[in-house]
Amino acid sequence: MSLLSHLLTGSGKEELYATTALNYLLGHNPQFREALVANWAQQAQIDLPPALTFRSEVQAGEGWCDIAGIDAVGQVHVLIEGKFWAALTDNQPGSYLEALANGGGGLLMFVAPAIRTDTIWPEILRRAQGSGHEATVSPTVLPHLRFATLKSGHTLALTSWGAVLNFLEGEGIKAADAAFVSDVRQLEALCARMDVSGFLPLTATEMTCAVGRRYAQLRLLLDDLQQRLFAAGVATKNPGTIKSTEWWPLLLSDARAYLRFWIQGWSTHRETPCWLAIPRSGERLLNADQFARIERLDHEHPSRLIKESDYWLVPLYPKLGVERHDVLLDMLEQVRGVADLIAQDATPLGSPSPPSQTAS
Repeated sequence: MSLLSHLLTGSGKEELYATTALNYLLGHNPQFREALVANWAQQAQIDLPPALTFRSEVQAGEGWCDIAGIDAVGQVHVLIEGKFWAALTDNQPGSYLEALANGGGGLLMFVAPAIRTDTIWPEILRRAQGSGHEATVSPTVLPHLRFATLKSGHTLALTSWGAVLNFLEGEGIKAADAAFVSDVRQLEALCARMDVSGFLPLTATEMTCAVGRRYAQLRLLLDDLQQRLFAAGVATKNPGTIKSTEWWPLLLSDARAYLRFWIQGWSTHRETPCWLAIPRSGERLLNADQFARIERLDHEHPSRLIKESDYWLVPLYPKLGVERHDVLLDMLEQVRGVADLIAQDATPLGSPSPPSQTAS
């Protein structure tokens, strides 16, 4: 463990000081900084102006971005936002994208733990599209990089702390800059400690009753959502089944489905604990055509389908910044969208065959 890691771990300020340290490293040597930005531009296949000046805590739309790359006339071409485990703010990424220079060609780069890539990248894309930024995801052969080209011409991206610091360390080694390499390794040690799925030190904020109360409120959303789905005719009751603390049974076009409060999916797949689960085995299953239509959700960007061995799961996102009634209405419409896909052919596998017609 480095001195920096020792001093900061458990302080709750790791993210703040890590992004401040990254800005310091980017300001240490213009050649190292320009090499990193050029590498990003090459991977994203965009042109970024040379000799950008980097500043920390720059206003970006209605929020404040950690680091900004600004040209000689004050236009912002690069924004860098560092994350460890904090949630995206209401201004991320939508408001930040508005701060990039007009005419396209700008880059908004999120830097996060590698282990968080599979959860935060879909959320970044979903929020960008929700704020009116149409995105086309670009293929990449590097596991630590994600890129999406926006209709505005800007690029939205995600990389890992390890990838950024490994690149800068390599530049320092090539230049025989021992002091710079030492500084990079200090930050690397902190990021390595944060970039784990193990048990991080608890904070007082995490243990308040507000956290437990919110957890209970999210579960109760599914309780009420089930009843609203029945009342709206989107789903029907599955006779002989009972709900549990994790599963709420229902029928969609006479095929089994469940609302699910899925904590593991929240931590590893998408940033929501609320899911619609479609069983893959047992009785009253969707038929092959219905499964094929549900599979279309897997080809959206971000994908709206997680395939587990026993269930296919569709994330249900509680709407942010609105009252509970509106959250439930929006979640009902999310389920309705899936139900409409299924209802195009409402003969599930395992259903009784219709009675044969005989001529009288």
